[in-house]
Amino acid sequence: MAILNMSRFNLIVFEHDKKEILNSLQNFREVDFRQSDIKEFGYDNFLSSDIEEIEDNIFKLDQVIKKLRKYEKAKGALKSLKDGQKTFTYSELKEFTKNHDFKKVVDEVTKLQFDYDANLKTIENARIKIQDYTPLLELDISNKEIHSLKQVFCNIGMIPTKYLSNLENDEIYYEVINKTVKESLVCIVSKNNNKDLVKEILRKSNFNKLSLSLEKKPCEYIEEFNKEIEEKTNVNNDIVEKFKQYADDIEDLEVCYEYYCNEKLREIKSEGFGKTDELVVLEGFIPTEKENEFKKQIEDVCSNYYYLTMEKVAKTSNDAPIKLKNGKFSDAFEGLVKTYSMPSYNEIDPTPLVAPFYWLFFGMMVADFGYGLLVTILSGIVLKTCNLKEAMRKNVKFFFYLGFSIMLWGAIYGSYFSLPLGIPGLINPTTDYNTILKLSIVIGLIHVFVGLGAKAYMQIRDGKPLDAFYDVGLWYLTLTTVILLLLGKYMGFNPIAMKVIKYIMILSMIGIILTGGREVKNIGGRIGLGVYSLYGISGYMGDLISYARLMALGLSGGFIALSVNQICAMVGFKPATIIFVIIIFVFGQTFNILLSLLGAYVHSARLIYVEFFGKFYEGGGKEFKDFKIDEKYINIKEDK
Repeated sequence: MAILNMSRFNLIVFEHDKKEILNSLQNFREVDFRQSDIKEFGYDNFLSSDIEEIEDNIFKLDQVIKKLRKYEKAKGALKSLKDGQKTFTYSELKEFTKNHDFKKVVDEVTKLQFDYDANLKTIENARIKIQDYTPLLELDISNKEIHSLKQVFCNIGMIPTKYLSNLENDEIYYEVINKTVKESLVCIVSKNNNKDLVKEILRKSNFNKLSLSLEKKPCEYIEEFNKEIEEKTNVNNDIVEKFKQYADDIEDLEVCYEYYCNEKLREIKSEGFGKTDELVVLEGFIPTEKENEFKKQIEDVCSNYYYLTMEKVAKTSNDAPIKLKNGKFSDAFEGLVKTYSMPSYNEIDPTPLVAPFYWLFFGMMVADFGYGLLVTILSGIVLKTCNLKEAMRKNVKFFFYLGFSIMLWGAIYGSYFSLPLGIPGLINPTTDYNTILKLSIVIGLIHVFVGLGAKAYMQIRDGKPLDAFYDVGLWYLTLTTVILLLLGKYMGFNPIAMKVIKYIMILSMIGIILTGGREVKNIGGRIGLGVYSLYGISGYMGDLISYARLMALGLSGGFIALSVNQICAMVGFKPATIIFVIIIFVFGQTFNILLSLLGAYVHSARLIYVEFFGKFYEGGGKEFKDFKIDEKYINIKEDK
């Protein structure tokens, strides 16, 4: 339920133990390495010679997996969600990869892919050639036949259509093989003694001799190209069938991929270690509560041949990474804090404060028992039946808990899909909206006061009780007395009590003016900054008004659901229309629940991040990075 205390360690081991130490610590996980201060220790940094081979294996595996994924047998979405990902220990992962000849599969698939691509290129070129020769289909002569002519010569080529009239000459015979508006393909025949005349006419007519080979007739070329396309297509079809067979190996390849990603992580981390010829220096952080387990991991590998120092990090440190530890309920809400910013090492973990308020806000903004029941049942089924990754399980659990809040507020409002079931609620949202508004403001006031209280706690903890009184206590008095004075006018408080409240308010405001700028030495500047601090009361009023969204979103969702029900009633529950009523109800309510959940998620977070965190929370901490990869295809658990 807090930020875990961190210990900084320095570990010196023999070079020959380095690999086994890294394997052991990766199984241990809770280690966050830091770059060794090489100059301080006088060691040279080093780069593993294995990392290039590891990265090459990762790249090849990734490419083959992506290729085979297209041919994998489709799994149902529900089955995939239920089965989830396989789980391995590090030992099992290593043993599996050792016994699986993935390189054979990778090489064969890579070669097949090369052949497949080459065949596609051949097919593409053949189709281009067919397009080139198609206009020549009317030409039933080859170069061989042309060269066999003794008394005449023949030219085949393109000429602008507008110059065809230039060929009207008694010494020239020509045929138009193919004709378009711009160009025409012609075959020109003339006697050998007219070559110079014909060449001059062709030059003036912008004649371009055909560049295509005509060793055979065009129809013969097209026939050959079609046969080549058919052959290469059949070969590629066979390759596709082989891809489908190899697709059965995808899961095995994924396991090997994860193994080498873990290998890469170890190599990358080791690049930051200090090193001599015989020794390796490892530095980093571990949770203080894990010191004994960490030491045991070292001893199991090195016996007594190591040097280890561990020092608890002071709370004033800005270098320590942040690792949160919360109970089952609060743990599901950690993502909200991480999305905003991790706390600094000297702050408190706000998660236990965030969780109940976010839970309350979310339910109040959706506020329908039926919606909450659906959210709880669906998320509960997923948690119970599906093999989820830890991050996904935490997200589903987040909505599982929120479902109960939605049901609670739905029961309070008497809303059950906004259907007229005759079950009364504690508050009727259609008539008691003023009550809901007041309740929203009261909840907001409590929320703001808790945020201020968190600030006071940290100041008292850090030995600054007077700062807690100046920055929080005086504001408690000011806000409370202002609210009591406003209430007193409407509720008829005792005049003496009203005077006492008024004097307390004035004194607390004076206190804010005198202490709000206490860091400034100049009296004028101090008073000016104090007056500016007191002006912050307008900000508090704005914060409280912001909590009106608790009412607004809850009512808007209810009215949309009510509108859907009214449309269903207008259509009528007759045999001929009942199917349309069901469709309207299901789609309308589904749209509303999704819209309500989205709105509640965003606006509840806004109240936390702006109105609540603005009172005490700075953040800026760096998250503790476990010595593990973010698994892509499998789950990895600790060896026991």
